[in-house]
Amino acid sequence: FAIGFVLAIVVLCGALVLISEVQASLGERMQEIVILRTLGAKGQLIKNATLYEFLLLGGFAGVVGALFSDVALLIVQHQMFDLAGKLHP
Repeated sequence: FAIGFVLAIVVLCGALVLISEVQASLGERMQEIVILRTLGAKGQLIKNATLYEFLLLGGFAGVVGALFSDVALLIVQHQMFDLAGKLHP
């Protein structure tokens, strides 16, 4: 139960950070959209560009987070528990 509760808090905090970052960059994003619309970009192109940007950033953040957590686990196994840890494939 406790691990699930901590996981829920971590996910909630991550979502709040994501929302605040999107809100912080909203003005800049609106300027980019206005420039793209002025240059003749269609609404679908702008929507797809934004979608792909968020997908790439999310995927990159997930991979980096997974790698860092695996390295942290390896360090804890080696330093604290004197186990021969290994990186996960």
